[in-house]
Amino acid sequence: SPPPPWPAMETLDPKLVLIGDSITQSWAGGGRQVGGAGASARATHLEPLGPVLNAGISGDRTQHVLWRLEQGMLDGCDPEVITLMIGTNNLPHDSAEAIIGGIEAVLGQLRASAPSAELVLVSVPPRGEQPDDALRTRGDIVNRHVRRLADGERVHWLDITPLLVDEQGVARADRM
Repeated sequence: SPPPPWPAMETLDPKLVLIGDSITQSWAGGGRQVGGAGASARATHLEPLGPVLNAGISGDRTQHVLWRLEQGMLDGCDPEVITLMIGTNNLPHDSAEAIIGGIEAVLGQLRASAPSAELVLVSVPPRGEQPDDALRTRGDIVNRHVRRLADGERVHWLDITPLLVDEQGVARADRM
């Protein structure tokens, strides 16, 4: 049989796995900000926790993450924590219900693939400058539902929206 499409996880043995799109990918200093703040933040805040697997890929949607998980992306590793921030690239293409279903499917696969890992669901970041932007509204619907998937024990919710918008809900240009 052909070799697995992923490198041997047992050689990395990640304690933390980051799953997401270009925002997550940038924590490695790659993506759109090669050598940027992401690499520095990773070195300062994440690497002291132990080996980190950054599985963020620019442009990813929920269905891409689900496929990789189904193909064994996490086979051979037993991370302590997995973060998942996915869905923003789905907003222009899919209904809120489809995005919610995709995130639920990914979460289910993560539970099966890494049964002892704590999972951190990170909110879909706000899209559009104004709070009534169509993509922002769709993302808000997704976030309201997905936050309910957190049980506070194994699955935790992290809403980053307050960091990215001002008191009126307008996107902060200095952070977006």
